[in-house]
Amino acid sequence: MGISLGGLRAHDGRENNFDAIRLAMALLVVFSHSFALATGRPFAGLTTVSPGAFGRAVFFAVSGFLVARSWERSKGAADFLHRRVRRLLPAYVVAFALSAWVVAPLASDRPSSWLGAEGVGTNLGRLALLHHVEGDAFRANPYPSKVNGSLWTLRFEFGFYVLVAGAGLAGVISRPRTVIAAFAGVWGLMILAAWKTFDTRASAGVAHVLGHPWNWIEFGTWFWAGVTAYALRGRVRYPGWGAALAAAAVGWTLVRQDGSHIYVWPIAVPYLTLWVAFTPRVRLHDAVKWLGGDYSYGVFLYSFPIQQACVAWLGCAGRPWLLFAVAVPLSLAAAVLSWRCIERPAPRRPRATAGPSTGTLSISSAVVPVPTATV
Repeated sequence: MGISLGGLRAHDGRENNFDAIRLAMALLVVFSHSFALATGRPFAGLTTVSPGAFGRAVFFAVSGFLVARSWERSKGAADFLHRRVRRLLPAYVVAFALSAWVVAPLASDRPSSWLGAEGVGTNLGRLALLHHVEGDAFRANPYPSKVNGSLWTLRFEFGFYVLVAGAGLAGVISRPRTVIAAFAGVWGLMILAAWKTFDTRASAGVAHVLGHPWNWIEFGTWFWAGVTAYALRGRVRYPGWGAALAAAAVGWTLVRQDGSHIYVWPIAVPYLTLWVAFTPRVRLHDAVKWLGGDYSYGVFLYSFPIQQACVAWLGCAGRPWLLFAVAVPLSLAAAVLSWRCIERPAPRRPRATAGPSTGTLSISSAVVPVPTATV
């Protein structure tokens, strides 16, 4: 019969494997970055699609699913956006500040370029744009100048929060057929863009402020696939054979090395992810509870500067496997501190259910970190 998400119940909202999936994908991104940051070249495996690209697709699909549920449980757009901002921004601001005004000056021959009035002003502007941290630092590293190259993808995550609020106000989220039509539209747009049917280039200024159009299309496809999965949660079943087929389809696209993942992943990735998240055959949430928190966001926020520092100061240049082995425990330690000191204490407003829902699915509302596409 398979899993029906419309009938799932969980008393505390975390009787699923989402936290474990997010942490695994965050560590997969650390693995992918280890090769680019240690050698200056991306991971060269059996496929041209990097592990980070797969992690990115999973992250955005999970985000779409969870954020759609968050909208349903909110009192309205203001309440929804307030909770999303409170969850996303405090830890981001701290990570940005530590990267720009602690790590970067230590890694620069000209600390004044970061701590002087001009440098502070420039980075305050980057902070406001949900940008990454780059400049005169880590010049001798194989991947120079980038201090925290993961942060810029958060602008897309926040942009999709606004999109969900607008779609929710328009009643789209509660109309599955409209959600499916929107998903088909953005997926088709990604395919057309990949075929170079139209120009997705943007000026440097526009890309700096708003982000690259291709990223909005690609990330939007993964995200809206998750929204669609949530809209259809009571209508689609997830048998084990379907998950096996989805896993085989993902593997097939990786081996082909021809970009065919854009035709397969928007269906296969959320299907496989949701099966892993809710199947009773895989119970990872107990292990996550034992760890004491959701550390995936902290790993996302701090792993990049930690890896750059390991390359510069701990002899990991040219040694990606060593970099991965050293960076993982350090990134997890930073994530624990972020969770305990910043993320967990962030005030949370009481949730309200906005009218009857089509199911009783109970899930975590934690922010979904998004792996960088910088490297």
